[in-house]
Formats: sequence, C-alpha cells, structure tokens
Amino acid sequence: MNTVGSGNDRDDRAAGVLLGAACGDALGVPYEFAGRLSEAEVPEMVGGGLGPYAPGEYSDDTQMAVCVAEALRDHDAPRSGPALEQTARAFLGWRRDGATDIGTQTEFVLEDTERALAADSTGATRAAESMTRMSARMFGAGERCAGNGSLMRTAPLALAHLGDRHELAETASVYSLLTHGDPLAAQACVLWCEAVRVAVAEGSDDRWRRGTRSGSRPRCGRPCGRGTTPTPSRRSPVRWSGRGGGFRPSRRSTWRRCTGGRGTGRGGWRSWPG
Repeated sequence: MNTVGSGNDRDDRAAGVLLGAACGDALGVPYEFAGRLSEAEVPEMVGGGLGPYAPGEYSDDTQMAVCVAEALRDHDAPRSGPALEQTARAFLGWRRDGATDIGTQTEFVLEDTERALAADSTGATRAAESMTRMSARMFGAGERCAGNGSLMRTAPLALAHLGDRHELAETASVYSLLTHGDPLAAQACVLWCEAVRVAVAEGSDDRWRRGTRSGSRPRCGRPCGRGTTPTPSRRSPVRWSGRGGGFRPSRRSTWRRCTGGRGTGRGGWRSWPG
C-alpha cells in the first residue's frame, strides 16, 4: 500500500483510523439498533449486542475492515484484480469461519457468490467479479440495497490514497459495489473516505466541516451516474431514521465537490439498515 508519509504525527493518525474505529465499534455494540442514550447516560464497553459480544470485542464492522486493510497491506494497487480478489475471498472466508454478525444485504451477496463459485467446476470464476455482479443484480431488480454495510468497513481505503482524492473516490466506489449495488451506498463511502483522508493527511477536520475548498474535483465516475451504473435520481429519498445505520442528508456541497457537481435528484440521500 502506498501512503504519503511525513512524520510520526501522521503515522499516529493513520493508526488511529484502524485502532480508533475498532475501539469505537466495541464501545457501540451494546447499543446497535437501540434507542438513543439520554444526556445523563454514559456509554459503557460492556459487550452484548447482536453477537452477543464479550466486553471489548468488536463487531462485523471491524472484522470486514480488517479484510480490506490486509488486502491493502499486500497490494500497492487497491483496485487491481489481485487486491479485489483477496478482499472478496477474505469476505467469504470471514462469513464461513468467523462472522459474529452479518448484515442482510451483505449476507445475500456473499451467499450467492459462494453458490456461484461452488457451481463452477473449472475454478475459473473470480470471487470479486461474481460478487460485484450479484450486488448489481440486486440493485437492478429494485431491491433496497443502500444500507451502511459497505460504509462501515471502508475507512482503511483512505490510507491507500492520502495524496490523491480522485483515486480514493474511485477506489471507495469500487469496494462499495462489491456488496452494495446502489450508487448511493458508494456515494456515502466516497464522502466518508474523503473525510478520513483529510483528517489523516492534514491533521484537522476543519476543511471537511466547511466543505471542500475550491480546486480540482475528485473524479469518481461510477456512483455519479456517468458510467454504466444506473442513476438513482428518480427514486424517492428515505430519511435518516435515528436507529441502526445510514447517513444524514448533509454535506451536499462537499458531495458536489467530490462528484463534479452531479447530484442524486430531489435530495436523494437515503439509506436502509443492513
């Protein structure tokens, strides 16, 4: 994995992307799909949740992020065939051997991919290509597949493109489409990865909070309706429910900067749990 390195502070922030996410995940597992804590309540790392998990044990969010991070460690080109294949097969191995919980959308795609691989006696089927086809097929059939399952695992991708937000946007899209065919899920991953990249590379989230400054725009063709992926502009938005996942209809100006001004129509920010 190629990163832009300059100093221990940046290294610490990069490590924090992985370790901080794992700690936050372990802290949050007791509260997944539960109601919002009151201001008087303090979250505790007590385990339980959907696993159930031991205190301090992280969930499928981090388990899948580790699959991505290991592929990035082993390959300098994140979107290369070998990197994507390693990621896809790691997802399948995780589902078979170590998944403590798995989202509905991800489960459907991985199960169908396993079935396709098992049916190929020649062994020629590539897991990543099959997985992406399965997720695209679900989206094309009108299934609700814009959950947060691809977003929760995506932060390590920012570390592979600290100096190039255009490349990061494309990589975030490709990795999202492995299991979530709706372009809106990919859009969420692009936004999140850019926020992580800026925080690590610059040591501040101030610019992200203000919206990206003027300049060249990241080119992330696939989720923006400029490639072969269907544009979701005519589909009705679903608002944040306050429970169990998704993302808020915010940072629209930042999204326009990331996508060259292409939106999703009538607010088009929506998500489903899973």
